[in-house]
Amino acid sequence: MFERFTERAQYVTVLAKKEAELLHHGYIGTEHLLIGLLLERSGSAARVLMSLGLSPQHCVRHVVDIVGRGREQVRGHLPFTPRAKRAMDQAVRQATALGHGRISTEHLLLGVLDEDEGVAAEVLVRSAVSLDDARERLLAVMSGYELPAPRIPAAVYVSYLRPDDRHVAGRIADWLHHSLGGDQVVLDAEEAVEGSDAVVVVISPQWAPHWPMSQELEVAAAWGIRIVPVLVDGARMPAVLPEGLAALVEPPAIEIGHDTFRQDMTALTERLQ
Repeated sequence: MFERFTERAQYVTVLAKKEAELLHHGYIGTEHLLIGLLLERSGSAARVLMSLGLSPQHCVRHVVDIVGRGREQVRGHLPFTPRAKRAMDQAVRQATALGHGRISTEHLLLGVLDEDEGVAAEVLVRSAVSLDDARERLLAVMSGYELPAPRIPAAVYVSYLRPDDRHVAGRIADWLHHSLGGDQVVLDAEEAVEGSDAVVVVISPQWAPHWPMSQELEVAAAWGIRIVPVLVDGARMPAVLPEGLAALVEPPAIEIGHDTFRQDMTALTERLQ
């Protein structure tokens, strides 16, 4: 089956497994596939879900409310639940019926939506998203309908890994405050991370890859919140990211220089929008 999946669809299954591991679930269910579709971000399925007001972290919260978190870490092979298997089988059938040779993220979402008694369906219901509306919008996009531009994130949390980087982080937060709106940008308030749609991480040349992950990044990883790395003063992206972050970090990193601050911040603002 998987050999017919597009690269994006295959990546969704990888992200679904990572999300199951983060939640300490010993299986991959429709709920993990739904979150994986959102975390993939660039496919049509992700754009449809985001246009309905969904975000990975909000779905994670509902999943935790419905099935809870596991108590022990899980590694290695994780089986798909019967519902997840049926959803993927249905994705194959949908692609075949539409005359498509490859299974894309759109077909995966159609399969998930057809499992209307699964955890993913319950997550959508709790998010006030009608399964029929989601299916109708997805089919419209597959027929060429252009979705409106995605909404600006509800909140952006600006994180810095070294106390010495507080000044540049504050300058970045001030710019975003004026560009996105003051209520949407948070600095120095760890309790606000869970309510964010994105975490901007300021990385300076002095940052060391062996340093422990900050608490706010641990929270971001646990809730599936997108992470946008910002490199300042010539810093370079670490070759190896801490476990749990790799799937959430949005490449490429935004480089911000002293002489190009204005244009670099414009690029960051556009990324967040």
